[in-house]
Amino acid sequence: MRFIHIPVCAVFSILPLTFAQAQSLAPHTVTVTGTSTIKMAPDFATITVNLTSTGQSSVAALQADKGVLNHLVEAIRPFRVTNNDLQTSDINLTQVRSLPRLPAQDPLPAGGYQVTDRLIVTVDDISKVTAVIDAMTQAAGNVSISVIFSLKNRAAIEDRAKIEAVAIARHQADILAGAEGAKIDKMVAMSATLAVGNFLPNLNLLGGGLANQEGQIPITQQVVVEYGLQ
Repeated sequence: MRFIHIPVCAVFSILPLTFAQAQSLAPHTVTVTGTSTIKMAPDFATITVNLTSTGQSSVAALQADKGVLNHLVEAIRPFRVTNNDLQTSDINLTQVRSLPRLPAQDPLPAGGYQVTDRLIVTVDDISKVTAVIDAMTQAAGNVSISVIFSLKNRAAIEDRAKIEAVAIARHQADILAGAEGAKIDKMVAMSATLAVGNFLPNLNLLGGGLANQEGQIPITQQVVVEYGLQ
């Protein structure tokens, strides 16, 4: 039996890959996050007043509720609060029944009616918030009050924070690329995340906190940017 030996030659290329070939195998990119927070003093407040009124009939309960609302509105008129700054919502009328007596006895008759209501007041002058709240609590005792401070030009401030966040992301990309002896090329992709940390300011506003810069609202914007490297 004869064996035929066939030589096999393997040729390995040791030439370096071109830039285009390297990019197709492993794209050279860097992904960075930029976050910007701008703090602003609020320029208006929304005061929500929850009130409860009762009456022996539904008509009486509704009239009592209307009377309380009128007292509240008149109490804040001196602070130049207009009808455009007032809104009522969530009016509920329920019949109040007494608890049943002993099993051998009949339940007690209906105990009357109850109306719950909500008055929303917009105050453009932050310095008057405390006085408005005090006037309303004096005019109606059976109420609970909450306050939310906000900004009229919030969208413009968010846009400003986005621009700053992109600049911060680019700065971070330059630092990372420079550490490896590379340079930033064109942007590959960018996305903005949900704004956070821009809800309630410090409630020391009610105690005059604006004088020492407390009670500011933080507007935070964050972007994620992917850059190519060269």
